[in-house]
Amino acid sequence: MEDVDFVKLDRLLEENKGKIPVVVTGEGAQTDSNILFRILRHMGIERLLIETPVYTHHLMMNGLMDELFLNYACILRGGRRHVHRSSLKIMHLNGPSAYKDAEHCQRKGFA
Repeated sequence: MEDVDFVKLDRLLEENKGKIPVVVTGEGAQTDSNILFRILRHMGIERLLIETPVYTHHLMMNGLMDELFLNYACILRGGRRHVHRSSLKIMHLNGPSAYKDAEHCQRKGFA
């Protein structure tokens, strides 16, 4: 694991005050989450909202997550044409094509 030069980091943050910092760690497409979390903690960030299951799994497998708040949300299909409860359906999202039948996604241009 590479070491972090916190003196240099503090200098860069001070020189760029008011700007949004971009932290890049690791090599290629692989983020070094250990280093990333040390940097974020040094910057005063102690809690993160991670919304991607893949990265959540990565954090769990590497022992970097100490708390999990699980929010299980479905997409419900309904609308003007589907007013009866019997026509309300839960969509199973198995990829981008799952959105093509959702009326609210079509109206917003997602489908």
